[in-house]
Amino acid sequence: MPFTPPVLPPFAQHLVAAGLLVEAQARELCDQARAEEMALSTYLESKKWISASMLAEAMSQFLGLPLYNIDVHQTEKMPAEFMTLDIVQKGLAIPLLRKQNILILGVADPELMNLSEIAFATGMQIQFIIVEGNKLRSLVSDMREAQMVAGLENIGESTLANLDVTAYAEEPTETVFSEGVDDKPIVTYVNQLLMEAIKVRASDIHFEPFDKYMRVRFRIDGLLHETSRSPTQTAGSLVARLKVMANLDIAEHRLPQDGRFKITLAKNKLIDFRISTCPTIYGEKVVLRILDPESTPLDIASLGMDEQQTEVYLKAVKEPQGIILVTGPTGSGKTVTLYTAMKLLNSIQKNICTVEDPIEIYMPGINQVHMNTKTGLTFAKAMRAFLRQDPDIIMVGEIRDLETADIATKAAQTGHLVLSTIHTNNAAMTIIRLANIGLQTYNIASTLTLIVAQRLVRKLCKHCKKVEKVSPEILKQSGFAEADLKCTIYGPGQCSKCTHGYKGRAGVFEVMPITVPMRELIMKNGDALQIETLARQEGVIGLRESTINKIKAGVTSLEELNRVIASTG
Repeated sequence: MPFTPPVLPPFAQHLVAAGLLVEAQARELCDQARAEEMALSTYLESKKWISASMLAEAMSQFLGLPLYNIDVHQTEKMPAEFMTLDIVQKGLAIPLLRKQNILILGVADPELMNLSEIAFATGMQIQFIIVEGNKLRSLVSDMREAQMVAGLENIGESTLANLDVTAYAEEPTETVFSEGVDDKPIVTYVNQLLMEAIKVRASDIHFEPFDKYMRVRFRIDGLLHETSRSPTQTAGSLVARLKVMANLDIAEHRLPQDGRFKITLAKNKLIDFRISTCPTIYGEKVVLRILDPESTPLDIASLGMDEQQTEVYLKAVKEPQGIILVTGPTGSGKTVTLYTAMKLLNSIQKNICTVEDPIEIYMPGINQVHMNTKTGLTFAKAMRAFLRQDPDIIMVGEIRDLETADIATKAAQTGHLVLSTIHTNNAAMTIIRLANIGLQTYNIASTLTLIVAQRLVRKLCKHCKKVEKVSPEILKQSGFAEADLKCTIYGPGQCSKCTHGYKGRAGVFEVMPITVPMRELIMKNGDALQIETLARQEGVIGLRESTINKIKAGVTSLEELNRVIASTG
């Protein structure tokens, strides 16, 4: 008997009829979604086969349900009492409105919902309306953050003194008693600072000793802000308390130490902290890095690339082999860009291995290795081990030397996709940097597929941003085209919802694919200027132009352009 392929699920049939998928492709994607134990709609959106907006429109037509633009919804009218529902916490639904005994839920795929269970849990009649999946998850995240901030503001002194703190330690350290380590005032003060830092979305906390005081600063959206000062007499106890939290040696004051600890805020809310101490002339300086996994959505729409850049990036990520490099200074979001790609690639069929220093984002399904120079585990040694582990995709934290670069090129030449970072000013300089560390130009040209240069700019607060008058001369000097000199320019305001008129950050990118002409130029030892000129001819926009596009869209300010982007950017 001839083989009869199984009937496509109804929604897949609708996507084929709408021209969004061809039948053979739909069958393959249905099989992949099944293997990943994901709904077809969720799989298609997560792997970027169909955009969230087109999926929402297709779902609305398929089920005959209204399509709603969640961007215009007034969040103050949302029934917050239903935010604790399991489907809301998972980002599958958002309670939009309550009308007497009717609860209206915004959902991306109603087929993921158990209507009778939701009705039983809420005691309400349930109505669904379709919203875009990425906007749904973003709004849920914003609402959860607002609730967390409100919860932190209501924490009492007794709770502050008894936070659930757990140290991570590779080996227990012997410590001696230090007076003041467990003093309630010091414990409460430190915990209060940690809670405040989480509330304002700080990425780092700096404890800095000086002659007459100890200064505390938060890094918020990339900039440091002084938060408090304490007397020098309390500095020793404060540092000792921080060391105890991370199980460090409180008797060691002459050498730097590193450690980690976590704070449990709620049943499903953990915040990791990395601690680094360093002796200075006035005592030990301590820096805490705050690692909140929920604060960084690994979604390509959240990165900030424009439509053309996203298309080029996704094309390179889906290649079976080659090297993708992300470049930029420390703290420019390179790790998030790489992990966004790995989230897209992460599947049952792929073996993904990473070596990092340190691991900042934990992702199920990926084999992550922490570089350890004390034991001799370097990037190069880990990569050699990976190549014997049947990998499909390798991510190395940074290409720092010829040995690591050489192994990366050999891995790419033998059919692996390699992702890494490197420190250069822009995409063109990355090629020159690879040549300078000793890679042969033919190896660079044959393996490199994409270079992404990036920076992070602060986003204007949508609640208080205001129109600014800027002269055409200043706009010209900043790199604006003649046609853009009359565009509306926004600047920072001031309100209780932001920090000096800004809230959050967005990426600005230069996404440069290695095309055939670019490979030929690399083989001819083209310099950075020639490479950059060719890239512009091929339609690649630079970091400055990318930032200007964000200014024209009202996302950021002229002040941020001049602060973040070099005059040659």
